[in-house]
Amino acid sequence: MTQNQPSPDQSETRKGVIAALLTYGLWGVLPLLFHALEPAGAVLIVAERTVWSLVLLALVIALSKNAKMLSPSCRTGDACG
Repeated sequence: MTQNQPSPDQSETRKGVIAALLTYGLWGVLPLLFHALEPAGAVLIVAERTVWSLVLLALVIALSKNAKMLSPSCRTGDACG
């Protein structure tokens, strides 16, 4: 390895530290978001989270390499799982 490139262990450690910092930052910000969403009501929040999660999941499946494997069972009306 050259001296300019980090070793695989250093790279993985760096990724882990960044993920941890982002997670802890999100953990600190979410209570502010929940406080701002309080007037909307719990049912509306859960419904919107469900809809957006399904949209995101459909997008991830469509862009993944395994989308072709799922589509035949969905087209025939069988369970998509």
